[in-house]
Amino acid sequence: LSYFASQVNHYLEKPPFNYPNPVGFLGGEKQISAEAAYLYDAVMLYATAVLETHQSGGDIRNGTTIVEKLKCRHYLSAMGYMGYMDSNGDAEGNYTLLARQEPAPGNYGP
Repeated sequence: LSYFASQVNHYLEKPPFNYPNPVGFLGGEKQISAEAAYLYDAVMLYATAVLETHQSGGDIRNGTTIVEKLKCRHYLSAMGYMGYMDSNGDAEGNYTLLARQEPAPGNYGP
């Protein structure tokens, strides 16, 4: 997310946004949520599928054709990992287990 976040911060300070970084003079950056990266991935995948449909002479108004272009596709996520959309159009999750702890007997909640 760091490269993506730095790019977002860079472009936020340019027109048409002109959003100044209040901590830039300290070397800091605004926090960019993971959801922003997911949205970026979705828009880029859609745009790529539309472009491929157009270049192959297909109708870009045909949603079925565009969805078919999305299936069985590897892509580089804005978060830096390789993603894959399977033949059903489902994207694999990329999860990291940060901690694992055995709960005390009878204690399964906070």
